[in-house]
Amino acid sequence: MRIASAIVALLPLISFLIFRDRRDLLGPRNLFSVLYIVGIMIPTLYFVAPSNAMSLNNSLLSEALLSDDAFFSYVALQVASYHCVLLGIEAGFGRARIKQASVRDSSDLSSGYRLWGCVFIVLGMLSFAGIMGSVGGFWYFISHLQYRTFLTRNLDVLSWILPFAQYGVLLLVASRINKKNPITLSIAVLILLTGLMCGLGGRKTLLILVVEVVVIYHYMIDEIKLEKLLTVRNITIAALLLLFFVVASDLRVEGAFDQLITDPALFVQESFSDLLRSLVGESYVPFYVEVVNYFSNHELWGGSSFLGLLTAIVPSSLFPDKPPVDDGAYLYSICQGRIDIAPPMPFNQLNGSSLPLETFGSMYANFGSPGLLIGMFLLGGCYGFVYRKMKESSCCLFWTIMYLQVILTFQLSTLRIFQLFECAVVLYLVIKLSESFVFWSDKRKSRTSGPPSCPSRSAKDTMKTKRF
Repeated sequence: MRIASAIVALLPLISFLIFRDRRDLLGPRNLFSVLYIVGIMIPTLYFVAPSNAMSLNNSLLSEALLSDDAFFSYVALQVASYHCVLLGIEAGFGRARIKQASVRDSSDLSSGYRLWGCVFIVLGMLSFAGIMGSVGGFWYFISHLQYRTFLTRNLDVLSWILPFAQYGVLLLVASRINKKNPITLSIAVLILLTGLMCGLGGRKTLLILVVEVVVIYHYMIDEIKLEKLLTVRNITIAALLLLFFVVASDLRVEGAFDQLITDPALFVQESFSDLLRSLVGESYVPFYVEVVNYFSNHELWGGSSFLGLLTAIVPSSLFPDKPPVDDGAYLYSICQGRIDIAPPMPFNQLNGSSLPLETFGSMYANFGSPGLLIGMFLLGGCYGFVYRKMKESSCCLFWTIMYLQVILTFQLSTLRIFQLFECAVVLYLVIKLSESFVFWSDKRKSRTSGPPSCPSRSAKDTMKTKRF
């Protein structure tokens, strides 16, 4: 049955090679499929071997992966889910005619984006300094990354302000829309530092920030072709990012930081010697298999885990019995051997950390296989919807960033729903505040030199209407 699982797991790769989107390199079908192959398919094939399943530290996860029935059921459901997402993407943006919206000349917005980009970066840096002060200092934090989740819990206001630095970088990139080389060395360094700062020791934030910059360039400045990516500079940048992601993963192990300081060359060599293990270590596959295995003998939640959204905006300091916004806290407790988990339990009655449920785990835990497939179709519909909105808006900054946020981070789980809501509200206010600078400047000009001249239309605005 393990061999049959491996064969079935390869079906999404075959589907992607046949039905990939050749019109848009960064379209939702392509991006979702690449993320699926890297994050789901490759780790699934890795755990086909029983020896790899037994290498996990958690005995419950190993037991679930070693169960042939649970593993095959998971693979079948995951492959079906992949295709449901693709169907949802097609249903989301369909074949409607996209009209190019008339927009203000991009040069009018550059000054506002640039000014507020700098302001938001400074706000984020101040928040980061406050966070470091509350966790014992920067040096203590980076030398104890294995306790990152514990150290950064209950930050509330500071954690809400910190992402402004990330938005600030995106505004600075968007402000250079009329430049031939919008990504200079100084901006590349700023992207790296901001991603590390906002990620608080994690790697996902930096990865998302890099991809967001690439997508802003692709849709707002100049379309990226595959052959443009295969340059010496881009390959070098990719290699450096790979080095960071591999090394950062091993830094979370007890004593790893001291080893890096003592012999950095040996540490890097050992990190790269097991690159596949590092990739698999970031996968959520073991958690998904555990969900399938656990709920084969336990009652489904029936949607109760989503009740945590009702109190999500209430600070935990004001509501000590608040249910977790992150429904992955329930899964973490399950993986610690508990069988009394019944949402919406207060977070203070759980085991104090979380493991990712995402759409697969959350929908299966609440509604079983039928709910999972429906949820995956709806998830694909969300991907298609934001892609269509981005195209309809002539790839404005708000919908371009929202498209990436949805594709890379959004899932039908309480944590991801709340995060997207928070991101959409903050991003909307950030961009509107930036664009208000243009309105204020225009009013000053109108009082001194009469009405402003009509803005010139950009090349993108004069494009002929396309059918997507």
